Amino acid sequence: MVKSLIVDPAERLQTEFGVSAELIDARSLVPFDYAPVVAVGAKNWITPAAELEELFFPQPGGLLDAIHAHLLRLPGYRPSGDWSLEARLRDARAGV
Repeated sequence: MVKSLIVDPAERLQTEFGVSAELIDARSLVPFDYAPVVAVGAKNWITPAAELEELFFPQPGGLLDAIHAHLLRLPGYRPSGDWSLEARLRDARAGV
């Protein structure tokens, strides 16, 4: 799973968009300045059964969606999810 979550999005950024990127698991970096990064993670602390993993934990497409929505518009990329402020506020109101 680590390869699919970290290496695949970085490879896609390089091959499809010509962007060199390093995707890291920031949990091991202390102290860490969160200001200049986009955080992608599980929506809450409740961990579901393994068969629901793709619905709960970030997937490669979600990482590319976050990069496209918050850091750099990727030409020709079509996000798989809604990362707009309105969608985030709607999720927050729903307790997600």
